[in-house]
Amino acid sequence: HAPPGGPVGLAATAEGAGYVLPDASVLLGPPATPPGLPRFLNATAARAPVEHLVKQLCGTRGRFAVELVELLSGKKVPAGCLPAPRPAASKKEAAEQLLGQLDALLVFLKSHGALLNAVKPEMLLEFEDFDRVLNARAGRAATPEEVDAVDAWGDVEAGFERVSTQAWNSVLLQVFKVFVLGRVSLKGYRTLPGADAPGLPPQPADAELVGSNVYSVPEAVLLAWLTAHFHKEFPDQACATRVTNFDADLRSGAVLFSVLVGHWPAFASKKVLVRASDDAEAALVNNDVVVHLMAELGLPYEVTAEELCVPIAHEMLLLVLYLYQTLPQFVPKTTIAFEGRLGDTVTKDLELSNPSKRPISYNVRLEGHRDFSTETTVVRIEPKGTARLRLKCTSTTSKAVTSRAVLQSKRDGGGAPAATLVFLLQSKVNTRAPLKRVKVEGPLYDMQQFEFQVANPFPADGEFTISLLHEPAEPLPPPPPPDKRRGGSRRDAQPAAPPAPKPRIWPNAFGLDKTRLRIKAGSGDKLRGFFLPFTMGTHYCTLVLRDKEQGEFVYELVGEPALPAPMLEAKGVVALEAAPHTYDLIVPWANAPLEHARTTFLDKHPLAKDKAQAALLKSDATRPASVEYQLSQSNSLVTCAKTVTLSAHGNTPAAATAPPPSAAGDRSAPGSPDVTARRGSLGPASGGPTRPPGCNVVPLSLKPMGTGVYPTRVLLTSDVDTRVVDLELTAQTMTQEFSLEFVCATRQAIQQDIPLVNTSGSAMNVVASLDGRFFSGPREVSVPAGSTASYALAFKPMAAGEHRGALELRIPATGERNVYRLLGSASPPLAEGHMLLECQARQPKSLTLTVPNVLGGGGGGGGIEYSVLSDLDVVSGPQKLKVAGSAGKYKLTAAPTKSGTYIGTVTFKEPGGGVAWFVVEVRASEPEPVAVIHVASRVREAVAISLPVKNPLPEPVAMAVRYSDGDALLGPATVVLPAGDAPCEAEFFFAPLHAGDATGSITLVSDELGEYVFELRLSASPAQPGTLPELSAELGGRKGVAPLRIDNPLRRPVTLTASTSNPRAFRVVGPAFNGGRSGGGPVAEVPAGGSAELSVEFSPTSIGGLEAATVMVDGGDAGTWVFEATGRGVLPAPAETVPVF
Repeated sequence: HAPPGGPVGLAATAEGAGYVLPDASVLLGPPATPPGLPRFLNATAARAPVEHLVKQLCGTRGRFAVELVELLSGKKVPAGCLPAPRPAASKKEAAEQLLGQLDALLVFLKSHGALLNAVKPEMLLEFEDFDRVLNARAGRAATPEEVDAVDAWGDVEAGFERVSTQAWNSVLLQVFKVFVLGRVSLKGYRTLPGADAPGLPPQPADAELVGSNVYSVPEAVLLAWLTAHFHKEFPDQACATRVTNFDADLRSGAVLFSVLVGHWPAFASKKVLVRASDDAEAALVNNDVVVHLMAELGLPYEVTAEELCVPIAHEMLLLVLYLYQTLPQFVPKTTIAFEGRLGDTVTKDLELSNPSKRPISYNVRLEGHRDFSTETTVVRIEPKGTARLRLKCTSTTSKAVTSRAVLQSKRDGGGAPAATLVFLLQSKVNTRAPLKRVKVEGPLYDMQQFEFQVANPFPADGEFTISLLHEPAEPLPPPPPPDKRRGGSRRDAQPAAPPAPKPRIWPNAFGLDKTRLRIKAGSGDKLRGFFLPFTMGTHYCTLVLRDKEQGEFVYELVGEPALPAPMLEAKGVVALEAAPHTYDLIVPWANAPLEHARTTFLDKHPLAKDKAQAALLKSDATRPASVEYQLSQSNSLVTCAKTVTLSAHGNTPAAATAPPPSAAGDRSAPGSPDVTARRGSLGPASGGPTRPPGCNVVPLSLKPMGTGVYPTRVLLTSDVDTRVVDLELTAQTMTQEFSLEFVCATRQAIQQDIPLVNTSGSAMNVVASLDGRFFSGPREVSVPAGSTASYALAFKPMAAGEHRGALELRIPATGERNVYRLLGSASPPLAEGHMLLECQARQPKSLTLTVPNVLGGGGGGGGIEYSVLSDLDVVSGPQKLKVAGSAGKYKLTAAPTKSGTYIGTVTFKEPGGGVAWFVVEVRASEPEPVAVIHVASRVREAVAISLPVKNPLPEPVAMAVRYSDGDALLGPATVVLPAGDAPCEAEFFFAPLHAGDATGSITLVSDELGEYVFELRLSASPAQPGTLPELSAELGGRKGVAPLRIDNPLRRPVTLTASTSNPRAFRVVGPAFNGGRSGGGPVAEVPAGGSAELSVEFSPTSIGGLEAATVMVDGGDAGTWVFEATGRGVLPAPAETVPVF
């Protein structure tokens, strides 16, 4: 009976209490050990399997009982309960000691509330020890009372096995009641882990848990605990149901299922397997689910679904008590958060400690999402030590996922039992941490298109929607604090208020070509981005790619705009003569790069489809009437104001005009014409161009270090736009002097081009004044607008030496002038030409030269007269040449007396020093022969040749002799002809070395008489062969030898080769070449003019017959020698007698 708000109890009836007392036979204890006790011990405390509990208690002589009490109570038993330190002397004494230990143990248990008055220590002994104790007592009994006391144990002795079992069961049950069930308390229930879990009903008041006439407070707490979880999981079924017992109410399995799910939420998906019916089939199904869930949790409590379908109250009480003690351990002790980016692996080390004196081993497993992992399956912690368990989380989804790390004590026999440890692992993916940053750079107002790869970080295909957030993906770091060293008092320092955000007037810079993207797992796709910045500074854009199933991830686009392209490139001139050196820079009101960016954005940028973004470009905020700009520039020699205001109507008065010119000669006055129109190599006036009405002017000052070009970049920045102007200032004097030097040969022209640059919009005229002989150039040059021309200054000297002059280039419109001092150096003139004249010796030949007028004109009416000079003695011509026009003709005749090449000059010199000259080369061939002479001779026989000559000069003349064939024609190298015209003969010789006809010549040459050639028709017949004496030799004996001498008539060595027509019998042997022999090879080397001694050897091939051969010795250029050789073979002489002993 369970009244609302009251304890569970038995209702009183008219007949009495309604509770039947148990039979006296079981008051000592149940005759059989409840199965739940060993199951409980096996699941929690026992280091070794417990099967026959009573036998193990008896058989260990109290040791196991002591260990069990200490283990379940957590207390040390008194020393009297422990075995004696000194072994007993006999079994009788050992029995008495064991009896004392068991008695002390019962006293200890009774002191803690165990109801064991009916249990005596003798009942806990083994029968042999019990018998020894009774025998000892009977032997000591001296009085009738003592004898009766011993006889009283007769009934126990008769049924000792049953009584001992009941006694031990009573002890066990009382131990469980006091030390296990007794730990369940109201306070512990209130603070039970998981008692405040969401969904649990409020805990019952104390009045519902105390005052029961059936259940103790711990049992009532267990029923309340079951009821709470049952109400949570099955609110519809349990709205009016309260668990009031440990048998019938637990039969369906729903209550036990509720308790398991309440402590392990992952089992909630199994709820569909639990049937709501109370029939036996449904109960079996439900309890089977319960048994499987307990196994999944790793609970080692052994129970079957069939046993749960037929519940026994005390057995179910032990099961519920086990679940009450164990399941709260599965409530996570803490939550371990893994914070990181998607796809990153985050590692955490869990430190575990062991305060006990025995090692602890844990089996480690993870229950939950697959993103969590560990490489460790077993953790062992040494006594008083620590160990680390490394856990990893690799996020594959941006959604928060969880897992539980379960560490259950491993029973390895030597380790201490430990509670199960559960830790909740939870991923916290920082979705705003970008997986990738894409950086883009480009000039301001210039749209950049770029592509980047987007990879799917999730393990499954994704359909992603793309959102653009024009902000950083993560908060930017705060700016650094101001430097306190720059001054100021700490007391006066106040924290700076954050600046108020400025209203956005320009559209966002980034855009994409797609809003949705489908990417397969492990793959990627490309996105095209657009970046068109309208403001300076870093631009951020966060791409959020979201899949409704797997979550989201982020990419970040970072744009860094550079300065825009210059809106204006200007050039100006500052005069060095006047100070201050200022220049007024005219800046157009319209910002051309910005206007081009407006058009580009509306035509091509993806954000142009956004009406709000497009409207920003058309708002009045982007087209103000005037803007204040911050000014800066890049050249340290140029200064400007810090700010300037530009207006659509100009920042100068509408009627601005140039002031009147300053003092005379000051060409730097701003009243000069347009500076850009007059800028050239001569330079415009200083002060900048004339200001047109209503223009915007930026004043600049220059501190020139001297003449030169000073480039600078002027930067105008504001909240509206940014402008860049590239300016090139040229500092120069209005009158500049230069020196030009020309170097060339006389009558050669050289030209120097002086550049004239006009960057204005109108033509520029330059007037030239030129003074100086031989210098020339145009009087005026016009340079078209925006172009460059050259002033061509030429120098063509007509006389050698130095020539001076001056040139002034002046711009009439500005008064600027450049003066050039001219110095021309003319070297002697170059030859007018290289003239070639080919002729035959002793035959005159003429050549006509075209001689220029070196004065360039007519020479003052009468022309010019040259004196003609030449260093060639083989040419002749008139000594004077008169040239009336620009050139004249001169006839030059060459008549060389001997052949050869003659090179010299012919010079034409006028009285004023002007010279024209030619290089003349005469190539003379041999003259015609004086006579043709026929000469014949035999080879190696000399024939004399007599040549008739005479000397017409009055003194003797030595004439050199040249021979066309130095080997066959012989004679003196020089012939001296006597004075006088009397004829004489010169004798020479023809001694041919080779047979045949040839043409030769003998030439007589002298400087006095010239060259004379005598042609020779030469004919050489073969020489008669020489005859060698007849040779005789014994057949097979010594050879016959004939000497042979060969002379070398040449002035160079020759190599001799020999051959014979009968090589079997005759051969030629020479001294050279390792004893060379005839056969066509070399036989001797003959020096110039020397001779060689050869020998002809005869080896007969027969006896008595005459053998002949023709021997030929070839000397190359020295000719060939032919000899006829004969020989006879004779009988060999008798051999010597050799005595033989």
